Amino acid sequence: MSSSGHLVEDILRRIFSLIKDGDAQWLSHWVAVGMIISRVSSQWRAIALDDSSLWTEIFIGHTSSPGMTRTVLKRSAERNLRIIFRVSEDMGGLPFHGFSTSFELAMHLVMDKSARWKSFSVVSPFFPLLHISKMVSQVPLPRLESMELVRSDTATTLHCGPFRLNSTIFRHLVLDGVIIRRMDSSQFSGLRSLSIANTDLWLLDEKRMESWTYATIPVQCVPTMTNVTHLSISAPFLTYDPAILSLEPSILVSLKLSRISADFLRHSSLIQKLLTEKLCSLELADIDSAAAALFFSFLQGRTFARLDTLTVRFNIGGLDSNIRSIFPKLINFSIITPNCHHDAM
Repeated sequence: MSSSGHLVEDILRRIFSLIKDGDAQWLSHWVAVGMIISRVSSQWRAIALDDSSLWTEIFIGHTSSPGMTRTVLKRSAERNLRIIFRVSEDMGGLPFHGFSTSFELAMHLVMDKSARWKSFSVVSPFFPLLHISKMVSQVPLPRLESMELVRSDTATTLHCGPFRLNSTIFRHLVLDGVIIRRMDSSQFSGLRSLSIANTDLWLLDEKRMESWTYATIPVQCVPTMTNVTHLSISAPFLTYDPAILSLEPSILVSLKLSRISADFLRHSSLIQKLLTEKLCSLELADIDSAAAALFFSFLQGRTFARLDTLTVRFNIGGLDSNIRSIFPKLINFSIITPNCHHDAM
């Protein structure tokens, strides 16, 4: 191959790597990026087959087949894997009669490689999510750094796990309509990023599950999460007790709050506890006028000297009159409403 040919190949490899690592549209195709690239031309196919990093995303959904899953696993060599489950309502509606045979076979193939999972994501209705999470709880996850469990339907909160995580490398957790049972209080000690939505904001302790009843919900079930620097809370339930979510607010650098009701702000001290002067980024979304007024009242008379980014995703009216005095180092101030996007700085 000529020097120009090598240069073209090097450029293509770099482009493919950027596509794989970015939030590209190929994700919607439910196949590894290497599979798409290999179908374009003989040159692209040769590059794709030679680069195992392009075969590390495995999608399990309505189009999954055991044959494709085996192919991707083989071509990924021994690299860490990103496992993504997407179950639609028509696959998992009530009553749930189980997955197709091909889906189950594909799922068992990736379960056999759980020791190589780097990230794991499920977006699913209640019963399929329960089924998948039970299977995952039975396998070791020594390399897992990130987990996302999202209920796509609306009903009672789903309890999952416990999972066999390595607390020294597990860094990112996203829960929506889901609560995780823990093996012990230190299992989430390495978390850096935590996002919780549509739940009670408390994580169950598996060791004490048998002694609990609905009448004796524990108030001291505190997971150690004192290394969390990025926190997102959306639509929390009013049953939350601030003692249950054990964080260290003084190290928070990024806080996102969405769908927080005025009632929650009145009855829980959580938000005031999290609003520390060391925050660098704050985002507020989908908050009604009553909650917004109450939230901004928490800020009066305070100064957040490190906060340089403020994003507000609702109409704040005249509530921003003291923004500059509250956030003197503010560089990026964006007000985003359904009809407009205004950069206020």
